[in-house]
Amino acid sequence: MLVQQASDVDSNEVLGVAMVGLNAGEVIHEATMAMRYRVKIHNFIDLLHVFPTVAEVLKQLEARHPGFAERLYDDQGQLRRFVNVFVADEDIRFLQGLDTPVTEGQVVSIVPAVAGG
Repeated sequence: MLVQQASDVDSNEVLGVAMVGLNAGEVIHEATMAMRYRVKIHNFIDLLHVFPTVAEVLKQLEARHPGFAERLYDDQGQLRRFVNVFVADEDIRFLQGLDTPVTEGQVVSIVPAVAGG
């Protein structure tokens, strides 16, 4: 999601915000409230709740559990073939891949493929 903001140079109050991308309509109200209550730009940035993508969720997972990402990604930074990722029981390969949005309350499942006989 692309977020552009304008703030007053002297007061640092949020004057305007533009958002483009998936789920922008779900978070623009936060910008409206920031302008209504004359929030300072540094507080607005801390308050803005942009829904993450699968890629961002996996980055957070790596930050909390270093070394986890090397099991998920190949040398080109793509998900390994045997790693299946689901958002709300839907395979991200049939959605938007790593750019699949994850909304609040959705479950992200990482399932290694099992093969053999």
